[in-house]
Amino acid sequence: MRTTIALVAVGLSLTTGCFGAGALKQMSSGYVGCSSAEIEISNDEVGFNQRSWDATCRGRTYHCAGADRTSMSCTEDRATAGAKGVTDQGRGKE
Repeated sequence: MRTTIALVAVGLSLTTGCFGAGALKQMSSGYVGCSSAEIEISNDEVGFNQRSWDATCRGRTYHCAGADRTSMSCTEDRATAGAKGVTDQGRGKE
């Protein structure tokens, strides 16, 4: 019984909350086309087996979610999709 509880606790910590805003910025940078230094993280929410957050850079907001560092995705918010400064899916091409 103790082993089961310990394994569940370790599993939850690995998939939900063991990385902070700095790690979220680094993870998001490859999806949004901005360096991690340019990204602001907001609406960070940890669920049972998934985490979601908003990554904002250069006037654009992206909704990101994932279960861990290797299985995540970010989708640009439609309200900020027409922001100036970044085009071509946020890759910095004008």
